[in-house]
This record gives sequence, C-alpha cells and structure tokens, in this order.
Amino acid sequence: MMYSFDVDIAHKIGVDEAIMVSNFQFWITKNKANNQALHDGRYWTYNSVSAFKTLFKFWSEKQIRRVLESLIEKKVVVVGNYNKSPYDQTRWFAFSDEWAYLLPETDPTQMGKSITPIRANHTTDSKPDKDIATPLHQPSLIKAEPSYKKFNPPTKPDCRVAAYEAGIPMEEGDKFWDHHNSAGWFLSRGRKMKEWRSAFSTWTRNHKKFESDKPKPKAKSIFIG
Repeated sequence: MMYSFDVDIAHKIGVDEAIMVSNFQFWITKNKANNQALHDGRYWTYNSVSAFKTLFKFWSEKQIRRVLESLIEKKVVVVGNYNKSPYDQTRWFAFSDEWAYLLPETDPTQMGKSITPIRANHTTDSKPDKDIATPLHQPSLIKAEPSYKKFNPPTKPDCRVAAYEAGIPMEEGDKFWDHHNSAGWFLSRGRKMKEWRSAFSTWTRNHKKFESDKPKPKAKSIFIG
C-alpha cells in the first residue's frame, strides 16, 4: 500500500500528521460527496486506534495516539462522539477549518497532492483585483525570476520529507541537516552549497550504497547429535 501526503502541510505540522490528514481528507470528502456523517454543521470521519493500526502498520498504537493528539492540540481537527451506543467510545474527527484542509471541489482521487487554493475578491471596481491569479497566457504580466538565487538552507522537516520521498529512513534527513548545518552549509574544498537537494541526492546514494555493502551475516551451522 502506498501512502501520500501534502508536502506543504508536512512543513507546517509534521510528516506523520500530514499522513493522517491525508486519510481524513479522503474519507471526509467522500462523506461530504454522499452527504453522510453531517453533524453540527461539519462532515466527519471516525475510527478507533486499533483500526488505524491496521491501516498504518508502520505505527504503533502509542504513535497513533500521539499523532491524533498532536492534530487536536494544533487545532487541525476537532473531536466528537456521534455513536449510537453510549458505550461506543469510537472518536469522530472533523477539520476545524474545512476551507483550509478540504476544498469543496477537491477530487478524492487526487488527495495527497499539493493543492494551493486561490482566493478571488469579486468587486465592481474596474481596477484588476490583486488576489485574482495571473493567467499564464499573459507573459507580460509575469515577473521573470532573477538568474541568481540566494541559497536558503533547508529546515530539518524539509530534509525529513526529502528522506521519506527518497525511500530511506527519515532519520537520515536529520543526519544530513545536522552534518551540513554544523559545517555552515559548505561542501568539500570550501565550496558553498548552492542547491541542497543535489547534495541530498548524493547523500542518499551513499546511504543506499552503504546498506548494500554491509556484509551479510553468515548462517550458523546447527549440529544435531
């Protein structure tokens, strides 16, 4: 099974939280499309920790509880209880701000992809609205980017996301950041780093090569007397 998440959301609230948000986005959008699980003006989804453990086999129940509590603490989701039985303690989850995390026109099959909403102010003023997106077919209105870009070092969450996308442990992202941050983001021979993703690709190749070069443990012989 493949898991996806919105990179922008991961930057804001963390990778684990973004993965769980992606799951909520899918099911709440589906319920909204079918006009189901509507309570107190919100669309909801529900699940137990044990059920989440079945979906996310790489997390323990303790980790799942931490992720859920983190989303509640950060006010990304709110919790409710709309179970028919008073003894049923399954928790229900809804987004505290549906506009921010659940666009009305969102296609459930596209969940996990980075979506940037565009706000447009509708006025009767003849002047163009600054908030309306500039059409791509008007090159004269698009500012050309300067040929030289100032290097902006990544954050540690940036590196963890890059490690996740490269298919290596996210701890390698921490190691990459710690190593280069302590070196002032300089490469060998005093060269200043210009693009950190290129350097991370080299780091990733070295990690995979190191893993493949590890000697395999020899099988032990068992003698039965």
